[in-house]
Amino acid sequence: MRNPFLVISVALLMCISCTESPRCTVEGRITNPDFFGSKVYLVALDAPVTKNVDSTMAVEGSFSFEVKADSFLVKILRVPAKYPKIIEDLVIIPEQGKIVAVLDSVSRGYGTRLNDKLQEWKMRKRIHDSIQWNIFVRKNEDRISKPAADSLAAYSELINGVFLSDNICMINENLRNGIGLLIYKVYFDALPSSEKNYITEMIGKAYIERDAQLKKRFY
Repeated sequence: MRNPFLVISVALLMCISCTESPRCTVEGRITNPDFFGSKVYLVALDAPVTKNVDSTMAVEGSFSFEVKADSFLVKILRVPAKYPKIIEDLVIIPEQGKIVAVLDSVSRGYGTRLNDKLQEWKMRKRIHDSIQWNIFVRKNEDRISKPAADSLAAYSELINGVFLSDNICMINENLRNGIGLLIYKVYFDALPSSEKNYITEMIGKAYIERDAQLKKRFY
């Protein structure tokens, strides 16, 4: 005969496991000893509106967060600056699993599918922004000729167009996760109306329901 207490215990354990929500763990470290003992903030992408901020201390440079997993959200890891030294913000997607975060003058995150993909995109963006900065500096040199300045402006416009096309592809490949939301928000003003309409047709109000700042732009 079955032990009734054993059956009840197993049933309770099954119920608990079914009701537990997936979790996202962030295991991080700060590489610069000057920032050891600093407070580390986990900030929502729309925190200026929602005030959704969590924090912890970096003990000997190490810190961790555990939050409810949601691959449709975007979070930012941030450490207050100690000028002239700064720690670069790290954007992450709090999807289920463990994210390894390394905070430095150039921060990086990896360990889950979406965060690995996001890190690759950030590297491409860094290269693009660096090229654009060099063009800007060159264009504003005192002795540059007008034809040379015009040529640089045309090249800047060309690579902007290529990078925007890359961003549109990234959004379309990630319509239903935080990568799509992030890129849509960052490049909202640059996106063609046709692309915005297509995104709205595909996902409805999903982005504005997940980001209070975006919502304020529509209502």
